[in-house]
Amino acid sequence: MIKSSVEKLKNHGKEIFLTVNERNERIYIVPVRDKNGDLIGYFERFELNLQK
Repeated sequence: MIKSSVEKLKNHGKEIFLTVNERNERIYIVPVRDKNGDLIGYFERFELNLQK
């Protein structure tokens, strides 16, 4: 799942929603780019899932 998500991040600049984990948190992957716009890494962002 991570490999395919990183490939998607290379093609556009938006974050990607992955899943909702067992603690009811939504998990996103957010790209980190250099000044030229090239992907240099990513971080995972977690937020409480308030949807029912």
